[in-house]
Amino acid sequence: ALVIHREVGSLAGEAFTFRTIGAALALQNQPELAIIFHKQAVNVYQSLGQDVTKLSQEKLSEEQKQSYKLNLDNAYLSLSELLQQQKRVQSAQLVLNLFPVPEQKDDLSNQDKTQTRVHEKIPYLPEEEQIKAGYEAIFQQQLSLREQLNQLITIPIAERTPVQQDRILEFRQKEQQLTQEFLQFLNSSKVKKLVTQLREW
Repeated sequence: ALVIHREVGSLAGEAFTFRTIGAALALQNQPELAIIFHKQAVNVYQSLGQDVTKLSQEKLSEEQKQSYKLNLDNAYLSLSELLQQQKRVQSAQLVLNLFPVPEQKDDLSNQDKTQTRVHEKIPYLPEEEQIKAGYEAIFQQQLSLREQLNQLITIPIAERTPVQQDRILEFRQKEQQLTQEFLQFLNSSKVKKLVTQLREW
């Protein structure tokens, strides 16, 4: 899903996918990994902007805007809660400081503060950066593979050569392999070592 959202340029969909992965990891009692994905979700929302009325590029319906706002709120609150559970109080407070609040039109100072927070990002710890770089490399492979696959799929079936058909099957198998690589990476000894280091912060 993430690759598809990136392919079509849907930042809202990308943020939702990161939050979904983070929520799944939290349920699996892997809060350190969950925090990384929730940070990515929040940072995408930060880059997208917190005002749903400005999401014209996303072409959202009113119902989708409401869903987006709910997902946005949950992303910030979930990340803050996870950080507090890990005793990372300062980081949790930073997230709450960025939490989108309704602007008060009669309070210019509040508007200024809100505006300066819109594009501020949640920083990653060094270990989090390493983990993020690892799975982002896999996502990039998936995106590149998807682009090649789409070029072949656009060819009408009747006009495809046997070689092209074999390539399509090969690409689809590779897609499944990369999905497995992503899961294996999260459970790798390298990531487990980095998670152990994160627990020492």
